[in-house]
Amino acid sequence: MSEQRVFTKRLSGLRGLSYCERLNILGFQTLECRRVINDLTLCYNMLRGLCDTSLSINLSNSVTRGSCLKLDKPTCSSDIRKYLFSLLAGY
Repeated sequence: MSEQRVFTKRLSGLRGLSYCERLNILGFQTLECRRVINDLTLCYNMLRGLCDTSLSINLSNSVTRGSCLKLDKPTCSSDIRKYLFSLLAGY
């Protein structure tokens, strides 16, 4: 059980409610949603050079659509490597 789930259950008046109902009342986001937001923020900061990192980022040379800051995702044959952030970042 996650720490957030336990914490919200301990608050007075919320014990009998479901986890989703407690989050809505408190205005919290799920941990999964917060992790996705943090991953996207880190990726943005890496692309803009706002954080010090040793990972190299492979940017696409194509500017046919949108921004020139597009990640170049190499192809993979295995699902295990396909979804790793380090592969996306070119590590």
